[in-house]
Amino acid sequence: NSLMGIQLKRELEQKLREKARSLGVDDVVEFLGFVSDMKGFHQSIDIFALSSLFEGFGFAQVEAMALGKPVVAFNVSSIPEVVDDGVTGLLAPEMDINTFAAHLETLVMDRDKRIALGRNGRERVVQLFEIHHIFSEFEHILNIRNV
Repeated sequence: NSLMGIQLKRELEQKLREKARSLGVDDVVEFLGFVSDMKGFHQSIDIFALSSLFEGFGFAQVEAMALGKPVVAFNVSSIPEVVDDGVTGLLAPEMDINTFAAHLETLVMDRDKRIALGRNGRERVVQLFEIHHIFSEFEHILNIRNV
Protein backbone atom coordinates (compact mmCIF):
# COMPACT_ATOMS: atom_id res chain seq x y z
CA ASN A 1 0.00 0.00 0.00
CA SER A 2 1.21 3.45 -0.81
CA LEU A 3 0.93 6.23 1.71
CA MET A 4 0.43 8.79 -0.98
CA GLY A 5 -0.56 8.89 -4.63
CA ILE A 6 0.55 11.85 -6.67
CA GLN A 7 -0.96 13.03 -9.92
CA LEU A 8 1.25 15.60 -11.62
CA LYS A 9 2.58 16.92 -14.85
CA ARG A 10 5.19 14.76 -16.50
CA GLU A 11 7.91 17.44 -16.36
CA LEU A 12 7.79 17.50 -12.54
CA GLU A 13 7.70 13.77 -12.08
CA GLN A 14 11.43 13.03 -12.38
CA LYS A 15 12.39 15.76 -9.92
CA LEU A 16 9.83 14.55 -7.41
CA ARG A 17 10.87 10.92 -7.84
CA GLU A 18 14.45 11.94 -7.03
CA LYS A 19 13.27 13.95 -4.03
CA ALA A 20 11.21 11.01 -2.73
CA ARG A 21 14.24 8.74 -3.16
CA SER A 22 16.52 11.19 -1.31
CA LEU A 23 14.02 11.43 1.56
CA GLY A 24 13.70 7.65 1.75
CA VAL A 25 9.95 7.68 1.07
CA ASP A 26 9.96 6.31 -2.47
CA ASP A 27 8.54 3.01 -1.17
CA VAL A 28 5.37 4.75 0.09
CA VAL A 29 4.86 7.37 -2.61
CA GLU A 30 3.22 6.28 -5.83
CA PHE A 31 3.42 8.46 -8.94
CA LEU A 32 0.18 7.89 -10.76
CA GLY A 33 0.55 9.81 -13.99
CA PHE A 34 -2.73 10.65 -15.70
CA VAL A 35 -5.75 9.19 -13.92
CA SER A 36 -8.82 8.65 -16.09
CA ASP A 37 -10.88 6.66 -13.57
CA MET A 38 -11.36 9.27 -10.87
CA LYS A 39 -14.10 7.29 -9.11
CA GLY A 40 -11.76 4.31 -8.82
CA PHE A 41 -8.97 6.60 -7.65
CA HIS A 42 -11.14 8.15 -4.93
CA GLN A 43 -12.32 4.73 -3.81
CA SER A 44 -8.69 3.65 -3.38
CA ILE A 45 -7.72 6.47 -0.99
CA ASP A 46 -8.55 7.32 2.61
CA ILE A 47 -7.86 11.08 2.50
CA PHE A 48 -8.02 13.53 -0.38
CA ALA A 49 -5.13 16.00 -0.12
CA LEU A 50 -5.21 18.98 -2.45
CA SER A 51 -2.18 21.27 -2.37
CA SER A 52 -3.43 23.71 -5.02
CA LEU A 53 -3.24 27.38 -4.23
CA PHE A 54 -6.06 28.21 -6.66
CA GLU A 55 -9.23 26.35 -7.57
CA GLY A 56 -11.94 27.74 -9.82
CA PHE A 57 -14.85 25.94 -8.18
CA GLY A 58 -13.60 22.82 -6.47
CA PHE A 59 -14.88 19.93 -8.55
CA ALA A 60 -12.02 17.76 -7.29
CA GLN A 61 -13.05 18.27 -3.67
CA VAL A 62 -16.73 17.69 -4.47
CA GLU A 63 -15.88 14.41 -6.23
CA ALA A 64 -13.82 13.22 -3.25
CA MET A 65 -16.45 14.30 -0.72
CA ALA A 66 -19.22 12.61 -2.73
CA LEU A 67 -17.39 9.34 -2.13
CA GLY A 68 -16.99 10.03 1.59
CA LYS A 69 -13.37 11.15 1.62
CA PRO A 70 -12.23 13.88 4.01
CA VAL A 71 -10.32 16.72 2.37
CA VAL A 72 -7.09 18.38 3.46
CA ALA A 73 -6.39 21.56 1.53
CA PHE A 74 -5.20 25.14 1.83
CA ASN A 75 -7.75 27.78 2.84
CA VAL A 76 -7.53 29.65 -0.47
CA SER A 77 -9.62 30.58 -3.47
CA SER A 78 -12.99 28.81 -3.62
CA ILE A 79 -11.93 25.86 -1.47
CA PRO A 80 -13.67 27.09 1.74
CA GLU A 81 -16.93 27.34 -0.22
CA VAL A 82 -16.77 23.58 -0.73
CA VAL A 83 -14.83 22.29 2.29
CA ASP A 84 -16.26 23.25 5.69
CA ASP A 85 -13.16 23.40 7.89
CA GLY A 86 -13.35 20.97 10.79
CA VAL A 87 -16.64 19.52 9.50
CA THR A 88 -15.93 18.00 6.07
CA GLY A 89 -12.16 18.38 6.01
CA LEU A 90 -9.26 20.34 7.41
CA LEU A 91 -7.96 23.57 5.89
CA ALA A 92 -4.49 25.00 6.42
CA PRO A 93 -3.57 28.66 6.03
CA GLU A 94 -2.16 29.52 2.60
CA MET A 95 1.37 28.13 2.10
CA ASP A 96 1.50 26.77 5.68
CA ILE A 97 2.91 23.37 4.80
CA ASN A 98 3.49 22.47 8.47
CA THR A 99 -0.20 22.82 9.30
CA PHE A 100 -1.12 21.02 6.07
CA ALA A 101 1.13 18.11 7.08
CA ALA A 102 -0.23 18.14 10.65
CA HIS A 103 -3.78 17.91 9.27
CA LEU A 104 -2.79 14.91 7.17
CA GLU A 105 -1.16 13.28 10.18
CA THR A 106 -4.27 13.91 12.29
CA LEU A 107 -6.48 12.13 9.79
CA VAL A 108 -4.02 9.28 9.24
CA MET A 109 -3.86 8.66 12.99
CA ASP A 110 -7.53 9.25 13.86
CA ARG A 111 -9.71 6.82 11.92
CA ASP A 112 -12.93 7.94 13.64
CA LYS A 113 -12.33 11.59 12.74
CA ARG A 114 -11.42 10.61 9.18
CA ILE A 115 -14.65 8.66 8.80
CA ALA A 116 -16.78 11.39 10.43
CA LEU A 117 -15.37 14.14 8.20
CA GLY A 118 -15.87 11.92 5.16
CA ARG A 119 -19.47 11.18 6.11
CA ASN A 120 -20.13 14.89 6.72
CA GLY A 121 -18.58 15.70 3.35
CA ARG A 122 -20.86 13.25 1.57
CA GLU A 123 -23.89 14.79 3.28
CA ARG A 124 -22.73 18.30 2.31
CA VAL A 125 -22.37 17.31 -1.34
CA VAL A 126 -25.85 15.81 -1.40
CA GLN A 127 -27.35 18.89 0.30
CA LEU A 128 -25.56 21.57 -1.71
CA PHE A 129 -24.31 20.13 -4.97
CA GLU A 130 -26.69 17.32 -5.91
CA ILE A 131 -28.19 18.03 -9.33
CA HIS A 132 -31.83 18.09 -8.15
CA HIS A 133 -30.98 20.69 -5.53
CA ILE A 134 -29.12 22.82 -8.06
CA PHE A 135 -32.02 22.69 -10.52
CA SER A 136 -34.46 23.55 -7.76
CA GLU A 137 -32.39 26.59 -6.77
CA PHE A 138 -32.06 27.63 -10.40
CA GLU A 139 -35.82 27.31 -10.90
CA HIS A 140 -36.41 29.42 -7.78
CA ILE A 141 -34.15 32.16 -9.14
CA LEU A 142 -35.95 32.12 -12.49
CA ASN A 143 -39.35 32.31 -10.79
CA ILE A 144 -38.26 35.31 -8.72
CA ARG A 145 -37.12 37.18 -11.83
CA ASN A 146 -40.35 36.39 -13.70
CA VAL A 147 -42.65 37.69 -10.95
